[in-house]
Amino acid sequence: MTSNENRTSIGNTDQAEGLRTMFGLALPKVFVISSALSSTNTAALGLGTAHALKGLGHKVLFIDEIPVSERHSTNGIPYPVQYDLGQGLANLVPLSKSIRQVDDNLWFAVGSKIANYQKTRKINSIPLDVRLRQAGLAVDYIVVVTNKPLHSVIPVYSQNAHHLLVSGVDEASSIRSISMMRELIVYGATSTIPIMMIGGNSAGQGQVAFEKLRSMAKSYLEQSIELLAWLGAKTVGELFGANQDNDSDLIIPSNTFDQIAKRISQ
Repeated sequence: MTSNENRTSIGNTDQAEGLRTMFGLALPKVFVISSALSSTNTAALGLGTAHALKGLGHKVLFIDEIPVSERHSTNGIPYPVQYDLGQGLANLVPLSKSIRQVDDNLWFAVGSKIANYQKTRKINSIPLDVRLRQAGLAVDYIVVVTNKPLHSVIPVYSQNAHHLLVSGVDEASSIRSISMMRELIVYGATSTIPIMMIGGNSAGQGQVAFEKLRSMAKSYLEQSIELLAWLGAKTVGELFGANQDNDSDLIIPSNTFDQIAKRISQ
């Protein structure tokens, strides 16, 4: 395998722009945020980014793949829905019934069962970005947040998805990040993968963690990655003492969401 060293912005189009156009109308841009942080942190990253994009004046569909059972938060999903998006994509219910409109610029869907419906070959072969245009839902962005990116599921959303991988600075997070990169490579995201590092007390600590991750990606996967940003964050355990139910969850700074949203909308 030959490593692709082309540096890319997460907002750049990897394929011909025509792939994002249907009948003269641009399809929504799809961004998959794969996170090696805790499930609770990962869900919060997606929700915060969706709201930040909405705050920039964009129309956003936020798809949350994180199962409720994996979260430490007692609040569950942010907006109750009756059906999983997988059911809509499999035509078991109308697609519109699996997507909730929250306000004029924000739509929400749960996608925790999409992998199961895709595995049983029940999902329509037309990607979600195309189906939304066909249904007349003119969103600008589809933001998917996941802690288990699967090469078989990503094309369900779009044939031209963009990627951002979020990693912590600890070794366990780096190992999970490598596993996620492997899935993205199988899907075809072989150009430089953008990485955001969250955690630690200094930019130096974040840089050291990134360099270790870059070395692992190069050695094991022959994959090029680039550092978008490092953001410091402490764990719940560090701030409030050990023996908490959510010791390993990070207290994520609010500007994290703004930084991701601005990168996406570049």
